[in-house]
Amino acid sequence: MPMREDWKDFVTDDVTLVFDLDSPCYMAASAHETDVLIVTHKASGREVFKVKDKPIMKKVCVNPETQDPSYVGTEKTRLVDQDTGETENIRFKNKTDFQGRTKKVATGWLGDLNKKRVAEGKPTFAADEFELTTEKELTGELSWAINGLNSKIQRITDYLGISRVKHVIGSGDNHRHLLHLPINPNKTDQPERGRYKGNREPSLRPLLLEDVRDYAVRRLGAEEVTGIETDDVMNFYMWESHMHYKKTGKHKYIIISPDKDTYMFNGMAFNNYVLPKQKEWSHPYPYLIDGMGYIDFEGSKLKGDGILFCMGMMMVGDSADNWLPTRHSKISFGAKDAYTLLHDKTTPLEAIQATYDQYLAWYPEGTQFTSWDGKEMDLTALEWLDMMWAAAYMLKSRKDTLTFTQVMDKVGAVYEK
Repeated sequence: MPMREDWKDFVTDDVTLVFDLDSPCYMAASAHETDVLIVTHKASGREVFKVKDKPIMKKVCVNPETQDPSYVGTEKTRLVDQDTGETENIRFKNKTDFQGRTKKVATGWLGDLNKKRVAEGKPTFAADEFELTTEKELTGELSWAINGLNSKIQRITDYLGISRVKHVIGSGDNHRHLLHLPINPNKTDQPERGRYKGNREPSLRPLLLEDVRDYAVRRLGAEEVTGIETDDVMNFYMWESHMHYKKTGKHKYIIISPDKDTYMFNGMAFNNYVLPKQKEWSHPYPYLIDGMGYIDFEGSKLKGDGILFCMGMMMVGDSADNWLPTRHSKISFGAKDAYTLLHDKTTPLEAIQATYDQYLAWYPEGTQFTSWDGKEMDLTALEWLDMMWAAAYMLKSRKDTLTFTQVMDKVGAVYEK
């Protein structure tokens, strides 16, 4: 079911907003820093700067009388750059800024330097004579990041008119990281890239991240999550709220999360954290997700919520989290295919049966592969489907062990045992 303009009819008087703070904390911390490239000449061990000893200038008013509140003349205030007598060294923005985009011949700053050296009869430098490392530099203060986090939360509480809030924040690995997912066939020399979320490029954590997260726990009372994902705990609240809704017609929690995984399961959710440039909410109302939901295909992406969206995701996988049901076998099946197969299904049995049937069509003899942790796997279509379910399914409690096989049993689907 899409967004509900009448969402207020489906919540209790004391409804609580539950915020997933993982992404907001990261965004707030990273908003006040910049990446800089450290270039070191290997032979000498000296750092190379793009500009060395650049004078530090400041703006100075040459007609200060114009800034006096009592000034009645027509002359405009004039500012000029004045040398402070101090200097600074300017580092490179990135690798391209230092050596250009070409691999064989250095361009960029290094290319310009080599041209100058050739003209002077000096030997040129090769790019591999330098060590490149990235560091972060602060452009703001911790208080700015904290204000940014609070303002994002405040925008939503003010917009929805709800002041009762809970916050959730998590860290560390979880049970999905232990799944024996296949090696990425495009990166066989890097087995770890086949692991759950193992496709994400390593990056430097924002310098203020731990301080912002600490603020979220100490001052905002955020619930700290370990051993499972924050998304799972958010689903705890969604499921509890859904059960309350089935009994009373009212939700007690609204989940605030930008993660599309949220929309595969029953509950009420609102997925806005920031206002777009046009100062309107891109998704102005919460979603009321109950049962079948809906599925749509926009551009190249699968959209929707509920059972239909969940089964669609089971077919196309999630490249962001690095679980993909067909990548290792090089079978071509995309979002449009999933939409075509599911859009006319009207019952849970039809959607769930179609998902199993598709896996069986892909792997009538099962599937064999080497997992990211070196295990030789030989799985039936149903066993592989259960593994994909374990990657996709958000738990309803810490004791939840639901498998896709059990889901099929519950709705009466037919499958090979």
